[in-house]
Amino acid sequence: MSLYPGVFQMAVPRKSDIRRVEDLYNKRIVPGKVGFTGTAIAEIVLKAYGISFDSIKKNGGSVSFVGYADSAALMKDGHSDCFMAVTSCPQATLIDLNFRPGIRFLGIDDEHIKKIRQLEPGLMPTVIPKTAYKGMTEDVPTVGTVTNIIVSADLSEDLVYQIVKAIYAGFPELAKVKKKAIEDSDPRKALLGNNIPVHPGAMRYYKEKGIVP
Repeated sequence: MSLYPGVFQMAVPRKSDIRRVEDLYNKRIVPGKVGFTGTAIAEIVLKAYGISFDSIKKNGGSVSFVGYADSAALMKDGHSDCFMAVTSCPQATLIDLNFRPGIRFLGIDDEHIKKIRQLEPGLMPTVIPKTAYKGMTEDVPTVGTVTNIIVSADLSEDLVYQIVKAIYAGFPELAKVKKKAIEDSDPRKALLGNNIPVHPGAMRYYKEKGIVP
């Protein structure tokens, strides 16, 4: 089951001279904490452009592995050039940075999206919509992923059917924990970004509900 989408976003200060991903080759980047999904995706995106964390450091830049709050502080204090994250869109940290110091987003062109998907087929083309953040005038092409629920193929069809049914029935309760994310989880897109077999029990539920033909 696919739940809410995550959009990979690369923000630079609005007054920065950084215009393309290639310009990050010697800059101070903040891709997230070690082990974060966003950090792994940042590494893949940069690799598609022939850049690595090590090459950035060798070229005089820096890579800071910190969380969202520290990432925002670094950019506000003028100590970072690019904040990267795969997260909801819009996202609170980026809304804050858009207020001060003001940001804009780096896009990924079609050629490099193809390279990224060759490196990681689980990623999909998407956009940062122009309506996401104040001051944007056009959609920004990027890649994204979805939060997935994965089960063992050995589980029985009936058990997985009941699990999926319970999750969808319990969306109001889940929303109390993660409201925005659950609102972005559209049952009609239960197979969005799917690249592995769907369990027969889950498929049974989706067909019953008309989610898939």
